[in-house]
Amino acid sequence: MTIGRQRRSAWPRASVLSTFAVLPLIALALLGSIGSAGADPTYKMIYHFCSQGVCAGGTRATLLRDRAGNLYGTSPYGGSHFVGDVFTLHSDGSNYQRIYSFCSEKHCKDGSSPYASLIADVNGNLYGTAYDGGTQKGGTVFELVPQAQGQTWKLIVLHEFCSKTNCADGKSPWAGLTYAGADTRAPYDGVSPLYGTTTAGGMNNNNGVAFAIVTQPGKRKRKESVIYNFCSQANCADGVGPYSQMVADSAGNIYGVSFTGRGVAFELSPHRKRFSETVLYSFCLTAGCPDGIQPVGIASDGKGNLIGATRGGGQFGWGTVFKIVPNGVNSQETVLYSFCALANCADGQEPVGLSVDSSGNIFGTTNGNTIGNVFEVQGNAETVLHTFCSEANCDDGAAPQGSVIPDNQGNVFGAVINNGDHGDGGIFEIQLGAAKKSRQAPAGR
Repeated sequence: MTIGRQRRSAWPRASVLSTFAVLPLIALALLGSIGSAGADPTYKMIYHFCSQGVCAGGTRATLLRDRAGNLYGTSPYGGSHFVGDVFTLHSDGSNYQRIYSFCSEKHCKDGSSPYASLIADVNGNLYGTAYDGGTQKGGTVFELVPQAQGQTWKLIVLHEFCSKTNCADGKSPWAGLTYAGADTRAPYDGVSPLYGTTTAGGMNNNNGVAFAIVTQPGKRKRKESVIYNFCSQANCADGVGPYSQMVADSAGNIYGVSFTGRGVAFELSPHRKRFSETVLYSFCLTAGCPDGIQPVGIASDGKGNLIGATRGGGQFGWGTVFKIVPNGVNSQETVLYSFCALANCADGQEPVGLSVDSSGNIFGTTNGNTIGNVFEVQGNAETVLHTFCSEANCDDGAAPQGSVIPDNQGNVFGAVINNGDHGDGGIFEIQLGAAKKSRQAPAGR
């Protein structure tokens, strides 16, 4: 197995609050039996970035899929100005289109460096965040509205961060947006509040906020309000500037995780016009962190439970998939799977995200060995659906940064940022209906 193209990886580390460390490269000799000699018949790259001669820059976010089968994503480095774009393509890999290039407005008022996933409303409009840019260089919340049957798109800035003194309204949104009822997987209604987080700004020593974007009657531009300032408790026990997208239920309760430090899972609950925060679980409660440490994502299983992943900890020290049943301060966490249960961590190490389909099946990705895999967890067993770099020259790609999304036909779609035909990764599909050649990891080595 040879790798002749560059590898890039970006994931926030607890030791650096406002910067993002690059994962170290690990010698290929350590990988042992990971991967297979030939191509996996269930896996295919449906689109290679840079295949049109102009590099899209690769995507670091989980893709969005609409009901028509179109995929949407963001790139923090692509676009006409190389500071980010939004793109779309069909789920068969055809009809790739760059629908917006950031920094198209003077002084990058429209934003730059979009790292987050998008959401869509019932009319097909897209919503997201840009980590940087805006008039005050604090990032933006934006809406993209299709024009002329989707051939062109118009970007509307809904909020520019750092618009208040000392960035009291927040700064640098890394994660995407959510809305009440997102846990049901219904599209956004287009008018109710949007919720998100920033990694910096706020009233507590630049430790980030949770915010709401609210429609104003008769106005296109919405109003932003801070619903919670992180690090409001001693030693920041309530969390610090989350990097992961939150999820909201139909009652308007919002759930999220904070990666920094040992990490927490939290709930934001509405009370009249205010929100209160409850820490549902604090990770690494005992020596060795068997319950996990540094959570990197959370999702709803549609039954009121929260499913998430941690970057480290667990039985073998390389991350977990966990479940939390929300019950205020009495919430309990259960580890569903601990990574690195197989020799040479063939089952994966250091997950970067996960998703749950409408049937409660759990899917996710890892990239701790700079190559990574796609996995599925059922009960307490994990199945590796694909190990990257299984093809010659890593033409199947490497290093996923987001999770995968399932469709209604038994397939999942995702993205990698490295390798592929042109070195900048691409979009892949795994056909779950086909016979799986992957291995199932036992409870322990």
